[in-house]
Amino acid sequence: MSGSDELRLAWQQRPLVLDGGMGTALIQRGLPKGASPDLWNLENPTAVEQIHREFLAAGADLLLTNTFGASPARLAPFGAAERVSEVNQQGVKLARQAMGEAQNSTEPQNSTELRRFVAGDIGPATLRYAEQAQVLIDSGVDAIVIETMYELREFVAAIKAVRAVSPSIPLIAMMTFDGETTYDGTKPETVVETAERLGCDAVGANCSNGPEEMLPVIKRMAEVQSRCLLAAKPSAGLPKIGNGRTDYPYDAQTMAKYIKPFLELGVRLLGGCCGTTPEFTQMIRRYVNSPCLASRVSRE
Repeated sequence: MSGSDELRLAWQQRPLVLDGGMGTALIQRGLPKGASPDLWNLENPTAVEQIHREFLAAGADLLLTNTFGASPARLAPFGAAERVSEVNQQGVKLARQAMGEAQNSTEPQNSTELRRFVAGDIGPATLRYAEQAQVLIDSGVDAIVIETMYELREFVAAIKAVRAVSPSIPLIAMMTFDGETTYDGTKPETVVETAERLGCDAVGANCSNGPEEMLPVIKRMAEVQSRCLLAAKPSAGLPKIGNGRTDYPYDAQTMAKYIKPFLELGVRLLGGCCGTTPEFTQMIRRYVNSPCLASRVSRE
Protein backbone atom coordinates (compact mmCIF):
# COMPACT_ATOMS: atom_id res chain seq x y z
CA MET A 1 0.00 0.00 0.00
CA SER A 2 1.39 3.40 -0.98
CA GLY A 3 1.81 6.28 1.44
CA SER A 4 -1.06 8.08 -0.25
CA ASP A 5 -3.36 5.08 0.18
CA GLU A 6 -2.36 4.71 3.82
CA LEU A 7 -3.04 8.40 4.41
CA ARG A 8 -6.57 8.06 3.05
CA LEU A 9 -7.10 5.05 5.29
CA ALA A 10 -5.68 6.88 8.31
CA TRP A 11 -7.91 9.94 8.09
CA GLN A 12 -10.97 7.71 7.82
CA GLN A 13 -9.98 5.95 11.04
CA ARG A 14 -9.60 9.06 13.20
CA PRO A 15 -8.83 12.77 13.03
CA LEU A 16 -5.26 13.51 12.00
CA VAL A 17 -3.05 16.08 13.69
CA LEU A 18 -1.30 18.57 11.43
CA ASP A 19 1.85 20.41 12.49
CA GLY A 20 2.09 24.12 13.37
CA GLY A 21 3.76 27.39 12.43
CA MET A 22 6.98 26.67 10.55
CA GLY A 23 7.66 30.30 9.65
CA THR A 24 7.22 31.44 13.24
CA ALA A 25 9.58 28.74 14.46
CA LEU A 26 12.22 29.71 11.89
CA ILE A 27 12.06 33.36 12.99
CA GLN A 28 12.65 32.23 16.57
CA ARG A 29 15.77 30.44 15.34
CA GLY A 30 17.17 33.53 13.70
CA LEU A 31 15.62 33.77 10.24
CA PRO A 32 16.38 37.40 9.30
CA LYS A 33 13.53 39.80 8.64
CA GLY A 34 12.63 39.74 4.96
CA ALA A 35 14.57 36.55 4.25
CA SER A 36 13.09 33.52 2.48
CA PRO A 37 12.04 30.75 4.90
CA ASP A 38 12.15 28.27 2.03
CA LEU A 39 15.79 28.96 1.19
CA TRP A 40 16.67 27.87 4.71
CA ASN A 41 16.10 24.34 3.41
CA LEU A 42 19.49 24.87 1.76
CA GLU A 43 21.10 27.48 4.01
CA ASN A 44 20.16 26.12 7.43
CA PRO A 45 18.75 22.60 6.97
CA THR A 46 19.52 21.64 10.56
CA ALA A 47 17.07 24.24 11.87
CA VAL A 48 14.30 23.15 9.48
CA GLU A 49 14.74 19.48 10.30
CA GLN A 50 14.78 20.18 14.04
CA ILE A 51 11.47 22.03 13.82
CA HIS A 52 9.96 19.05 12.00
CA ARG A 53 11.27 16.79 14.76
CA GLU A 54 9.72 18.95 17.45
CA PHE A 55 6.29 18.82 15.83
CA LEU A 56 6.64 15.05 15.40
CA ALA A 57 7.60 14.65 19.05
CA ALA A 58 4.50 16.68 19.95
CA GLY A 59 2.31 14.19 18.07
CA ALA A 60 1.84 15.50 14.52
CA ASP A 61 0.59 12.90 12.03
CA LEU A 62 1.17 15.06 8.97
CA LEU A 63 4.24 17.22 8.41
CA LEU A 64 4.04 20.04 5.88
CA THR A 65 7.25 20.64 3.98
CA ASN A 66 9.00 23.99 4.37
CA THR A 67 8.01 24.98 0.82
CA PHE A 68 5.14 27.42 1.34
CA GLY A 69 6.90 30.03 -0.79
CA ALA A 70 9.05 27.74 -2.94
CA SER A 71 7.44 28.63 -6.26
CA PRO A 72 9.24 30.50 -9.05
CA ALA A 73 7.31 33.71 -8.36
CA ARG A 74 7.98 33.66 -4.62
CA LEU A 75 11.68 32.76 -4.98
CA ALA A 76 12.35 35.31 -7.73
CA PRO A 77 12.79 38.34 -5.39
CA PHE A 78 15.63 36.41 -3.72
CA GLY A 79 17.35 35.65 -7.02
CA ALA A 80 16.39 32.00 -6.68
CA ALA A 81 13.66 31.47 -9.29
CA GLU A 82 15.84 28.83 -10.95
CA ARG A 83 16.23 26.87 -7.72
CA VAL A 84 12.64 25.63 -7.47
CA SER A 85 13.59 21.98 -7.89
CA GLU A 86 16.47 22.19 -5.43
CA VAL A 87 14.50 23.97 -2.71
CA ASN A 88 11.42 21.73 -2.96
CA GLN A 89 13.40 18.49 -3.18
CA GLN A 90 15.36 19.48 -0.10
CA GLY A 91 12.17 20.42 1.70
CA VAL A 92 10.78 16.93 1.18
CA LYS A 93 14.10 15.35 2.14
CA LEU A 94 14.29 17.23 5.44
CA ALA A 95 10.77 16.22 6.44
CA ARG A 96 11.52 12.59 5.56
CA GLN A 97 14.77 12.66 7.49
CA ALA A 98 13.01 14.04 10.54
CA MET A 99 10.41 11.32 10.36
CA GLY A 100 12.74 8.44 9.63
CA GLU A 101 12.10 6.30 6.58
CA ALA A 102 12.59 3.09 8.56
CA GLN A 103 9.60 3.84 10.77
CA ASN A 104 7.44 4.65 7.77
CA SER A 105 8.31 1.55 5.81
CA THR A 106 7.98 -0.97 8.63
CA GLU A 107 5.04 0.20 10.73
CA PRO A 108 2.14 -2.26 10.40
CA GLN A 109 -1.06 -1.03 8.79
CA ASN A 110 -3.17 -1.77 11.87
CA SER A 111 -0.79 -0.15 14.36
CA THR A 112 -2.49 1.95 17.02
CA GLU A 113 0.32 4.45 16.58
CA LEU A 114 -0.55 5.65 13.10
CA ARG A 115 2.10 6.08 10.49
CA ARG A 116 3.34 9.65 9.95
CA PHE A 117 3.04 11.37 6.57
CA VAL A 118 4.63 14.18 4.57
CA ALA A 119 2.59 16.71 2.60
CA GLY A 120 4.08 19.08 0.05
CA ASP A 121 3.09 22.61 1.07
CA ILE A 122 2.05 25.13 -1.60
CA GLY A 123 1.20 28.74 -0.78
CA PRO A 124 -0.05 31.59 -3.00
CA ALA A 125 2.15 32.06 -6.05
CA THR A 126 0.50 34.53 -8.45
CA LEU A 127 -1.19 31.71 -10.38
CA ARG A 128 2.05 29.83 -11.17
CA TYR A 129 1.92 26.40 -9.52
CA ALA A 130 2.69 23.68 -12.03
CA GLU A 131 6.47 23.55 -11.61
CA GLN A 132 6.39 23.40 -7.83
CA ALA A 133 3.61 20.82 -7.79
CA GLN A 134 5.54 18.61 -10.21
CA VAL A 135 8.72 18.70 -8.12
CA LEU A 136 6.94 17.97 -4.85
CA ILE A 137 5.03 15.03 -6.29
CA ASP A 138 8.12 13.66 -8.06
CA SER A 139 9.98 13.94 -4.73
CA GLY A 140 7.55 11.47 -3.18
CA VAL A 141 5.23 13.40 -0.90
CA ASP A 142 2.21 11.51 0.42
CA ALA A 143 -0.13 14.44 -0.21
CA ILE A 144 -0.29 18.06 -1.30
CA VAL A 145 -1.57 20.87 0.91
CA ILE A 146 -2.66 24.10 -0.78
CA GLU A 147 -3.07 26.84 1.81
CA THR A 148 -3.50 30.56 2.50
CA MET A 149 -5.32 31.25 -0.75
CA TYR A 150 -6.92 34.70 -0.64
CA GLU A 151 -8.74 34.62 -3.97
CA LEU A 152 -10.89 31.94 -5.54
CA ARG A 153 -9.09 32.17 -8.88
CA GLU A 154 -5.77 31.30 -7.19
CA PHE A 155 -7.44 28.51 -5.26
CA VAL A 156 -8.75 27.07 -8.54
CA ALA A 157 -5.44 27.54 -10.37
CA ALA A 158 -3.49 25.74 -7.66
CA ILE A 159 -5.89 22.79 -7.51
CA LYS A 160 -5.92 22.42 -11.30
CA ALA A 161 -2.12 22.51 -11.42
CA VAL A 162 -1.83 19.73 -8.85
CA ARG A 163 -4.48 17.61 -10.52
CA ALA A 164 -2.78 18.07 -13.91
CA VAL A 165 0.37 16.55 -12.44
CA SER A 166 -1.42 13.82 -10.45
CA PRO A 167 -5.14 13.02 -10.68
CA SER A 168 -4.88 10.77 -7.63
CA ILE A 169 -2.56 12.21 -4.97
CA PRO A 170 -4.41 13.19 -1.77
CA LEU A 171 -5.14 16.91 -2.00
CA ILE A 172 -6.03 19.21 0.89
CA ALA A 173 -7.00 22.76 -0.10
CA MET A 174 -7.59 25.66 2.29
CA MET A 175 -8.46 29.32 1.90
CA THR A 176 -7.87 32.21 4.30
CA PHE A 177 -10.87 34.12 5.58
CA ASP A 178 -11.46 37.62 6.90
CA GLY A 179 -14.61 37.17 8.91
CA GLU A 180 -16.87 34.70 7.08
CA THR A 181 -15.67 35.41 3.54
CA THR A 182 -12.28 35.29 1.85
CA TYR A 183 -10.53 38.51 0.91
CA ASP A 184 -12.20 38.49 -2.51
CA GLY A 185 -15.64 37.89 -0.97
CA THR A 186 -15.89 34.14 -1.57
CA LYS A 187 -18.25 32.33 0.80
CA PRO A 188 -17.35 29.12 2.68
CA GLU A 189 -20.03 27.18 0.80
CA THR A 190 -18.49 28.18 -2.54
CA VAL A 191 -15.05 27.08 -1.38
CA VAL A 192 -16.39 23.62 -0.51
CA GLU A 193 -18.33 23.25 -3.75
CA THR A 194 -15.29 24.33 -5.79
CA ALA A 195 -12.94 21.96 -3.99
CA GLU A 196 -15.29 19.02 -4.48
CA ARG A 197 -15.87 19.80 -8.15
CA LEU A 198 -12.12 19.96 -8.82
CA GLY A 199 -11.32 16.68 -7.08
CA CYS A 200 -9.95 17.61 -3.66
CA ASP A 201 -9.96 15.10 -0.82
CA ALA A 202 -10.26 17.72 1.92
CA VAL A 203 -11.19 21.37 2.11
CA GLY A 204 -11.04 23.96 4.83
CA ALA A 205 -9.58 27.16 6.21
CA ASN A 206 -6.17 28.15 7.50
CA CYS A 207 -4.47 31.16 9.07
CA SER A 208 -7.26 33.79 9.10
CA ASN A 209 -7.84 35.80 12.31
CA GLY A 210 -7.58 32.98 14.81
CA PRO A 211 -9.72 30.03 15.92
CA GLU A 212 -12.68 32.01 17.25
CA GLU A 213 -13.35 33.65 13.89
CA MET A 214 -12.64 30.44 11.99
CA LEU A 215 -15.25 28.35 13.80
CA PRO A 216 -18.27 29.93 12.01
CA VAL A 217 -16.51 29.40 8.67
CA ILE A 218 -15.96 25.71 9.37
CA LYS A 219 -19.54 25.40 10.61
CA ARG A 220 -20.83 26.74 7.30
CA MET A 221 -18.53 24.38 5.41
CA ALA A 222 -19.80 21.45 7.49
CA GLU A 223 -23.37 22.26 6.49
CA VAL A 224 -22.58 21.72 2.80
CA GLN A 225 -23.18 18.16 1.61
CA SER A 226 -19.80 17.10 0.26
CA ARG A 227 -17.56 14.08 0.04
CA CYS A 228 -14.60 16.28 1.01
CA LEU A 229 -13.21 15.99 4.52
CA LEU A 230 -12.86 19.14 6.61
CA ALA A 231 -9.51 20.70 7.51
CA ALA A 232 -8.79 23.55 9.93
CA LYS A 233 -5.46 25.21 10.62
CA PRO A 234 -6.05 28.46 12.54
CA SER A 235 -3.38 30.98 13.40
CA ALA A 236 -2.79 32.13 16.95
CA GLY A 237 -4.72 35.31 16.22
CA LEU A 238 -3.68 38.57 14.56
CA PRO A 239 -0.04 39.35 15.40
CA LYS A 240 1.11 42.57 17.01
CA ILE A 241 4.41 43.87 15.74
CA GLY A 242 6.53 46.24 17.81
CA ASN A 243 10.02 46.71 19.22
CA GLY A 244 11.37 44.22 16.71
CA ARG A 245 9.02 41.48 17.95
CA THR A 246 5.96 39.73 16.62
CA ASP A 247 3.55 38.62 19.35
CA TYR A 248 0.42 36.52 18.92
CA PRO A 249 -2.56 36.99 21.26
CA TYR A 250 -3.42 33.29 21.64
CA ASP A 251 -1.09 31.04 23.62
CA ALA A 252 -1.32 27.26 23.38
CA GLN A 253 -3.64 27.01 26.38
CA THR A 254 -6.10 29.47 24.82
CA MET A 255 -5.89 27.76 21.44
CA ALA A 256 -6.63 24.44 23.11
CA LYS A 257 -10.13 25.61 24.08
CA TYR A 258 -11.11 25.39 20.41
CA ILE A 259 -9.93 21.83 19.75
CA LYS A 260 -13.17 20.20 20.86
CA PRO A 261 -15.46 22.61 18.93
CA PHE A 262 -13.54 22.06 15.70
CA LEU A 263 -13.63 18.29 16.04
CA GLU A 264 -17.32 18.34 16.95
CA LEU A 265 -17.98 20.10 13.65
CA GLY A 266 -16.44 17.12 11.89
CA VAL A 267 -12.92 18.38 11.22
CA ARG A 268 -10.69 15.42 10.31
CA LEU A 269 -7.43 17.33 9.83
CA LEU A 270 -6.61 19.80 12.60
CA GLY A 271 -3.43 21.79 13.17
CA GLY A 272 -2.11 25.28 13.59
CA CYS A 273 -0.81 28.09 11.42
CA CYS A 274 1.14 31.29 12.20
CA GLY A 275 2.20 31.59 15.82
CA THR A 276 1.23 28.06 16.84
CA THR A 277 3.79 25.90 18.62
CA PRO A 278 4.50 22.22 19.29
CA GLU A 279 2.73 22.72 22.63
CA PHE A 280 -0.55 23.30 20.78
CA THR A 281 0.16 20.27 18.57
CA GLN A 282 0.64 18.20 21.72
CA MET A 283 -2.71 19.36 23.07
CA ILE A 284 -4.49 18.34 19.87
CA ARG A 285 -2.79 14.93 20.06
CA ARG A 286 -3.91 14.44 23.66
CA TYR A 287 -7.50 15.23 22.78
CA VAL A 288 -7.47 13.02 19.69
CA ASN A 289 -6.05 10.18 21.78
CA SER A 290 -8.57 10.64 24.58
CA PRO A 291 -10.85 7.62 25.23
CA CYS A 292 -14.02 9.68 24.85
CA LEU A 293 -13.10 10.78 21.33
CA ALA A 294 -11.87 7.33 20.33
CA SER A 295 -15.19 5.87 21.48
CA ARG A 296 -17.23 8.44 19.56
CA VAL A 297 -15.20 7.99 16.36
CA SER A 298 -15.54 4.20 16.54
CA ARG A 299 -19.36 4.55 16.60
CA GLU A 300 -19.50 6.83 13.55
